[in-house]
Amino acid sequence: MKDKKRAAGAPAGRPLTRRQFLGLSAAAAASAALAPSILSSSRLLAADKEIRLGTIFPMTGNMAFGGNEGFTGTDIAREIINERGGINGKRIVFVKADAPDQTAATNEMNRLISKERLKLVIGSYSSAIAYTASAVAERNRVVFWENHGVADDIVRRGFKYLFKTNINATGTGGGASTFAAKYLAPKLGIPVDQLKVGIVWEDGTYGSSVGRGITALAKQNGLKIVANESYSTKSADLSPVVLKLRSAHPDVLLAAGIGSDAILFWKQARDLDLNVKAVVAASGGWGVLNFAQNLGSSAEGVFSSDFPTDVNPRALTPESAELQKEFVKRFVAIRGSRPTGKAYLAFAGTILLFQHVLPKADSLDQDQVRAAALALDLPEGSMVNGCGCKFEPPDSPEAGFNSRSFSVVLQWQKGEVEVVWPDKYANFEPILVPLPAWSARPAV
Repeated sequence: MKDKKRAAGAPAGRPLTRRQFLGLSAAAAASAALAPSILSSSRLLAADKEIRLGTIFPMTGNMAFGGNEGFTGTDIAREIINERGGINGKRIVFVKADAPDQTAATNEMNRLISKERLKLVIGSYSSAIAYTASAVAERNRVVFWENHGVADDIVRRGFKYLFKTNINATGTGGGASTFAAKYLAPKLGIPVDQLKVGIVWEDGTYGSSVGRGITALAKQNGLKIVANESYSTKSADLSPVVLKLRSAHPDVLLAAGIGSDAILFWKQARDLDLNVKAVVAASGGWGVLNFAQNLGSSAEGVFSSDFPTDVNPRALTPESAELQKEFVKRFVAIRGSRPTGKAYLAFAGTILLFQHVLPKADSLDQDQVRAAALALDLPEGSMVNGCGCKFEPPDSPEAGFNSRSFSVVLQWQKGEVEVVWPDKYANFEPILVPLPAWSARPAV
């Protein structure tokens, strides 16, 4: 007959007494009760050595290219700070969220706040996502740190816990119109009030806001508006809009597109022979590498009033100039290409948060983070993209907006987007003004 298994702790060769059995049972119960406490303590110990932050970007869908560029810039900032010892000795850990649209933005923000218990979220590439996600954050008294969304309305809701480090739509859209008036008109030899401009914009949160900025500054600068057309990003055919613009015969096209719609529009402009002397886009889909990769030589010479990228190092503080070099080196190693404005914005805004805000807050308590952010007073050149930082106070109509942010004008040259204006930040001279007609360009 086989021996029965001996209970742990029982003397070999003897059956358990009742007292021994009860003692062992009590010990087992105590261990079981203690286990969650030990686990909880170990988690707390790990948490005490980490700073957990959320990120929200469109990692899939129509805006995925820009969203992934933005996340890469954000993550490089995390890597650099962690390698330097973290924030007050604590490593930064990201909890990622993918938000290809506004519905997903709402759901993912609720997950980050309710399930993950996060107190600060960084985003987000898209104005629509920023607008939606920041509203969820505000309702829950969570700090939302936005480095991309440009729609003016994002910071016009009186939010306490929203901070936006980049220029708004009036700045990028207005920058396109100002560049047309101050640089293109003289270069083309056309008086400003006779320079005919056609305006085209996607009708979403981003494009509508930027389109208003383009139009307002075009009027303010005295440009002659001959067409002003909108379209839906869901449209698979933009030829009706292209043909309307062609019939208006603009000298300069001012455009706002968010993602793949920019590629579609410019392809159809080529196919339908819409010839202009210059095109100045306002950031969005016109300024990401995906645009040049899909259009090849057709992208050459296109301008974009955009977020500052690799501005002239002379315009930066020594520390920012070194960080700029390090960022570009790491970005190229990860993605195989130089960063465009979306990645620069993400890195510049995130490293600002990690270097100048969170170290001055005793914890991630939203009011301490808010106070540290509102205390920032950094001159131009302090951020890696050349901007300074001073957030508008709570009583401002644009509370939380970085009033020392600005836009520059970039141009696609040999497959790279280069800073060409203003001179203070430029590394390259503008080319192809006026643009050659499509018939005079190399076949694609």
